[in-house]
Amino acid sequence: MRLENSGVCCTPEVKKAYRKLAVKWHPDKAPSDADMDKVRARFENLVKAYDTLSNEDKFDNWVKYGNPEGSLATKAIEIALPDVISGENVIILVFIGVVFLILALLTWKRGKSVYLENGIKISSKYSM
Repeated sequence: MRLENSGVCCTPEVKKAYRKLAVKWHPDKAPSDADMDKVRARFENLVKAYDTLSNEDKFDNWVKYGNPEGSLATKAIEIALPDVISGENVIILVFIGVVFLILALLTWKRGKSVYLENGIKISSKYSM
């Protein structure tokens, strides 16, 4: 069944068609010799299609990106980056990173010891 939709979601035509197809393709109504995996997959696709056509945000995403969940590139970035790295938090994180870098360099510089040929540490030579 194909719906001729004018680009508007949540129409009574969508609801009527969904109910008719849901009764027809529901897994409980399938014949006993049918492949239940295919029947369930078809019904899940029907439910997903109705959800997309009845939810305004998902419908707009489907029209804009071809996917009711939105842009796949945006989803990949959201998965890869934690929520902490966003907006105003970036400045704070950069500041903290610079402070830790400076502390690490100062600690490393202080930890370097210079020894004389006889094995005496230079800093300990003058403190005697």
